[in-house]
Amino acid sequence: MNIIKKTTIIIYLLLVIIMAAATVVGKYHGNNYAIEFIYGTWWFTLLWAVLAALSIAFIIRSKMKRWMLITIHASMLIILLGALLTHLFSTQGEIHIKENETTAKYVTSINGATEEHDLPFALRLNRFNIIYHESSDAHADYESHITIIEANEKHDAVVSMNSIYNRNGIRLYQMGYDRDGKGTTLSMNIDRWGIPVTYTGYALLFISLIGMLADPKGTFRKLLRSPLFKKTVVMVTLVLLCCDITAQTTVPRQQADHFGRLYVLYNGRICKMESMAIDITRKLYGKNHYKEFTPEQVMLGFIFYSDEWSRQPVIKIKSSKLREALNLDKYETPDIVMGHRAIRQYIEDYYNGNRDDLSKEAYLLDEKIQVLVSLRSGKILSAFPITDSGKTTWYCPTDNSILSNDTTQVNFIKNSFNVMYAAAKTGDWEHFDKTLAAIYHYQKNNGGEALPSKTQVGAERIYNAVPVPTILFMANITLGLLSLGVFIIGYAKRGKKSIKTIYRILFSLMTVSFLLLSVYLSLRWIISGNIPMSNGYETTLVLAWFILLTGIITYRHFHIIMSFSMILSGFFLLVSHISLMDPKIGNIMPVLNSPLLSIHVSVIMMAYALLSITFICGVTVMILKMCIKDRTVLNTLVDRLTLLSRLFLYPSITALGLGIFTGAIWANISWGIYWS
Repeated sequence: MNIIKKTTIIIYLLLVIIMAAATVVGKYHGNNYAIEFIYGTWWFTLLWAVLAALSIAFIIRSKMKRWMLITIHASMLIILLGALLTHLFSTQGEIHIKENETTAKYVTSINGATEEHDLPFALRLNRFNIIYHESSDAHADYESHITIIEANEKHDAVVSMNSIYNRNGIRLYQMGYDRDGKGTTLSMNIDRWGIPVTYTGYALLFISLIGMLADPKGTFRKLLRSPLFKKTVVMVTLVLLCCDITAQTTVPRQQADHFGRLYVLYNGRICKMESMAIDITRKLYGKNHYKEFTPEQVMLGFIFYSDEWSRQPVIKIKSSKLREALNLDKYETPDIVMGHRAIRQYIEDYYNGNRDDLSKEAYLLDEKIQVLVSLRSGKILSAFPITDSGKTTWYCPTDNSILSNDTTQVNFIKNSFNVMYAAAKTGDWEHFDKTLAAIYHYQKNNGGEALPSKTQVGAERIYNAVPVPTILFMANITLGLLSLGVFIIGYAKRGKKSIKTIYRILFSLMTVSFLLLSVYLSLRWIISGNIPMSNGYETTLVLAWFILLTGIITYRHFHIIMSFSMILSGFFLLVSHISLMDPKIGNIMPVLNSPLLSIHVSVIMMAYALLSITFICGVTVMILKMCIKDRTVLNTLVDRLTLLSRLFLYPSITALGLGIFTGAIWANISWGIYWS
């Protein structure tokens, strides 16, 4: 028995090490290389087979009687069997075809060599369409309109992202397209045995994980019946590490605010100028404002007073290494940055293939320079829509390709900003406002259905007005640390009404924080039309949201969870605040536009939130053991924190399993393989 157990552990650890190494190999040599020389080798398959056999032997020898544990292990074995069937009997290939052409061939690639094979039917490409988001050049979907010809039958079908076509077990996926838009590349997958077996394993795993939580005889339900669960857990302590130049010229705030209400095509969607100004200011300066100036004033300053604003230290250089290498300050002027020869050299090195740290940082700095170049040239100001045959195109004032036979309309587009420039130079703000009103009126008349609804506009103004994550990260961390002090005092003065009152106040503030974050995420949802889980910034916010929700739900049994929830959510909001992630709202990529992805991300975020609390419990126990000498007090606290950690561990592992394998199904539906 011990030999089987030890051998199983050794094989298991060996597989973990190999897969970790394969991940690194795949990063530097490509996934295909890792598949060919590691994942697809006979010895890798053999290791899994040995592990499966040893696991079966161990389960039988240990006489496991709990059905939920048996079915969880059985589901893993079925998933492995499905993977083996896919490896042995599946076929993957590509079909490249031009419009109005017909083919009955697909191509496979093995060890770098391509082979052509016959399809059991002919395939004709009628047309390929790129679907765009309304009045935007951002791609919403890719569609291949095909006709399947088999014997005397013809069948029309559409293959698009997240919408596969299945013909007798032969699945076609949208994979790529030709640059001229006249051809498409479809991924072809035949896996008649592996997919049903694998999905059966997934289904059994999902049922077993949920059953593990519901099982009256299971460990999780026993923990819920623990006498400690009905007592208030007390926490003792938790140590936490613990020259300006004013711009002389700009547009007055009132006119800048009016300018911010205009519409513009930015980041692939129609939004208010206000949103673009905030994003540009944040990208340049790292904050939503520059000194006492609003984002709209900053943007208009560079449009109408370029020379003066080019001498403002408005470009933030985050990399200390780059600052030291180039002898620059943390905040520099556009004139200095754009005229620095060494910066240009680093940027050229980056584009020539040099990817060292300094070149990468110079490339990121160049992105800020390009924003200013686009702003000065007016190319970024796509504020003038022209609707023709139901299609709306947005133009900037300097666009030379305006498609309109209306000379008056073309002149208005080209001259409106010149009129505002002249009014700004002479201080004729009344004329400036009249021109803004004329542009707004033009947008309303010519914007078609592309303009956001009143609800979206209102949501975006509220969203831009209140920096909720910035406020909450400071408030949550502060309140979390304060609540720790309250628990320390509460431990000494248990039962005092004043302490209970403070508990209620802190819980109310945590609830307010949760509601504010909920509103903030809802506003992003309304503005974009997508569930706010499409990028790193949004998922960080959702993770903080789940942590607060967990604290609210479990507070009645574990008051200490309030401290953990507030501190952890505050730190996640801090991560989103310090510019590690891009908060701008944009259209979602076609491949990500799937309900399965939303489920995958949300469930994974829930798992991470619960696991982060178990982590804090573990760290707290280590600190308590160093700080408390009274063994009785220490054992009581450790027992209760252990109970809390185990209570969160079971649902977190369940959510992690559900989330990972839901993501695998999404990947298989999207591009024909479970994970890249």
